[in-house]
Amino acid sequence: MEAKLLYGLIHGSIMFAKFPFTATEQDFHSFIISWVGLLAQRKYQEAYDSVLHHDYYEWTPELMESIINGYGSEYEEGETKYEVTLPDETTDEGDRFDVIWYEGEVVNFVEGRERLAELGYQLPLNNDWSDLTVTFDLVKCFDGLYLQLKEIHVF
Repeated sequence: MEAKLLYGLIHGSIMFAKFPFTATEQDFHSFIISWVGLLAQRKYQEAYDSVLHHDYYEWTPELMESIINGYGSEYEEGETKYEVTLPDETTDEGDRFDVIWYEGEVVNFVEGRERLAELGYQLPLNNDWSDLTVTFDLVKCFDGLYLQLKEIHVF
């Protein structure tokens, strides 16, 4: 039985994507593909609103767009501008999804959020796969699993 994505954890007017405790790597992968689709549509606010955040990274929708447009650095006018494209519109085949499960002692960045894994996805930019990667922490809260945006940078 395939786990279904639930929407929950209302924080103000923001509703984050919530996964059941039985969610699989495929469920997270499917969500990230949809999330990348939001970026390809330039819906940075929606993408931002659908995942948790940690104050340390200071992400905003505008900063996400600038970092992507600048291929890992803030975009400056006159430079080559990179934009997210849909994975199936890339010139080469393949999918760039990675999961690293944490073992042993778990480090908690935020009270009440247990980090279980790091999920990474290389972004398709300008119709080619890039090494600009978005990473998320998979975190466990009292009511389900959530993705927390971590980094967007070149690995």
